[in-house]
Amino acid sequence: MAATVFEIARRVYDATLIAPFRALYLLGPSVQTLGFWAGRPQEDVCAEVTGTAASFWATNKDECASIIETRFISWHTAICVIAYTVSLTRIFNAAITRTCDLIANKKRYVLVT
Repeated sequence: MAATVFEIARRVYDATLIAPFRALYLLGPSVQTLGFWAGRPQEDVCAEVTGTAASFWATNKDECASIIETRFISWHTAICVIAYTVSLTRIFNAAITRTCDLIANKKRYVLVT
């Protein structure tokens, strides 16, 4: 069955944004409180996050994976909101600058005539 436009867009989003950010979050160099778990085993990540022994997480892999996924989604959401805010600010600033330039050019034109 053919994929819908939404399914195709979701696959493109997952491949271009989710996958690279997930790799960065899980495999990137360890940085205090930012994630970037440097490729550590899941049970070690969960042990650090929860304060529970890694041996507990070794026998509760599904729950551990869920904790990591929840933390990744939170981290990814924060990154997306920051990117959205920066983009919106840049668009707004460009619109204001362009409007001011148009007004200034119109005034110059009016003064010449």
